[in-house]
Amino acid sequence: YIYRMEVISVGTLYYDKDTTPPSISDIRVTSNSEGYEIKCTVSDNVGVTKVSFPTWTNNNGQDDLIWHEGTITGNTAVCWIPRSQHNNEAGVYTTHVYAYDQIGNNSSGGISMKIGTPTSFDVNFILD
Repeated sequence: YIYRMEVISVGTLYYDKDTTPPSISDIRVTSNSEGYEIKCTVSDNVGVTKVSFPTWTNNNGQDDLIWHEGTITGNTAVCWIPRSQHNNEAGVYTTHVYAYDQIGNNSSGGISMKIGTPTSFDVNFILD
């Protein structure tokens, strides 16, 4: 076999490593008897690629920890947290929000909400 290789041009590629994490803001919660929905605004200089919502109830620690994946439309991330996946428990639910960009930078925030009856809740926001 004979192979021929030609070099057309040689250059140096310069780039600035992105170290800016995504931002998370305007966390909103709506609830019904089946669970609750979290919406938040996410933004980043190179684009948000993934938003995760790890959730657990405070009853028995993190025995029911589930990393729910959100959907992103524009700058809005949305995730549905079904009570059925968390033993249908009443009490305090904790959800963190992790946003990731194309480079792998991430940021986090979170909420704690107390669910008494299936339709009542209190929300406390915790942003890191």
